[in-house]
Amino acid sequence: MNSFPDFLDMYSMPFIKMEGIGNDYIYFDFTDRSFESKNINTNVIPIICNRRYGIGSDGIVIIANNKEQDNIKMYMWNSDGSYSKICGNALRCVAYYWYKKKNIKEFYIESGAFLHKATIIEDKGASGVVKIQMGYPIFEKEEIPFYGNKKSQSLYIFYEPEIFPYVGYVVSMGNPHCVFFVDDPDSIEIEVVGSKIENHPLFPERTNVEFIKINPDKTIYQRTWERGSGETLACGSGACASHIVGVLEKALPKKNIIHLKGGDLIIEWEEQIWMTGNATLIYSGNLIKDLGEKLFINS
Repeated sequence: MNSFPDFLDMYSMPFIKMEGIGNDYIYFDFTDRSFESKNINTNVIPIICNRRYGIGSDGIVIIANNKEQDNIKMYMWNSDGSYSKICGNALRCVAYYWYKKKNIKEFYIESGAFLHKATIIEDKGASGVVKIQMGYPIFEKEEIPFYGNKKSQSLYIFYEPEIFPYVGYVVSMGNPHCVFFVDDPDSIEIEVVGSKIENHPLFPERTNVEFIKINPDKTIYQRTWERGSGETLACGSGACASHIVGVLEKALPKKNIIHLKGGDLIIEWEEQIWMTGNATLIYSGNLIKDLGEKLFINS
């Protein structure tokens, strides 16, 4: 029988589990060591993210240093192992973690898409409220990317009635989104429809899909199918995309509340997009040594 110290030797690679309005990720802090994204074994990510056989999450996030720019950098992968440039809910969690570690209320985080200013609005202990600069919306189809040519007055559209009999409005927030106005988002067979749209050939890098309803008070209710993760309780960049489409196509106010299954976000469109919402530290732990060594190759 193994002794207690031998048993502890099985564990390595500490992690933090955090969530932003129900969008949960596993975070690894590499700010005290070097990190290169090529050292991630993406085949191991679905095992770790599995909610029955692993820790369970919508993906994993690496918090690293960017010494050249004197800021921190966020790398993220979806639960299927695919890379993603940006996630608004993850950015808020990274910001709150860094605030707790360094006790600074304003700083910058670099994602694969933009440089984001982060401001801590409220500290509630294990959770807080964070405002994040989300960058500029992207409308050019080559940059989204999107292969379609149909266009509304403001945006490129996706309309494939044999898949879904509604018009989808296409925009990027550093990752592609296709937003549909529907009567009842909760009635959508999202596993079927969301998956077909995500993987449609018109989206060469796949797409996130938002099904939204405008409430009588002009706020938005959103249901999300995330590229590489399936349905999630929330999507921050998706809330930004829904807000942009709502402003351009339905003349909604430039500051609005987006209601998602996991909670609410405040989105503001000035010149850039700003997002305010919660971030919560759930727990910390350690990967089994063998699993950690498989995930982080030569790290």
